[in-house]
Amino acid sequence: MPHTPVPPPTDRASLLAVDLDNTLINRDAAFRSAAIAFLAEHDLPREDVEVIMDLDRSGHAPRPVVVAALAERWEGAVSPEKIAGFLHRGPAAHVALDEPVRRALLAVRAAGCPV
Repeated sequence: MPHTPVPPPTDRASLLAVDLDNTLINRDAAFRSAAIAFLAEHDLPREDVEVIMDLDRSGHAPRPVVVAALAERWEGAVSPEKIAGFLHRGPAAHVALDEPVRRALLAVRAAGCPV
């Protein structure tokens, strides 16, 4: 097997890649908040937030499966398209970045590393 040269180390990273979901941000908290708002908007039982959270599996469940299960549970009270829209866009408006994480990301950017 041929030897692949390794570039010499530099004194700073040229790229920082991190998964924000439940690492730097609390994705589940944002999703829960969005689910509560969605339920209220559609006059659905607030207790269904636990059903939504269980189906979602921290974002790992296939979206079509979650949409189908919720559409069946709500028996046409909310269209599958609206449910899919909530799953796709809803939680983003509820994301909160903790202050220490925000400061760290700003420091990384100030050091010249794209964020």
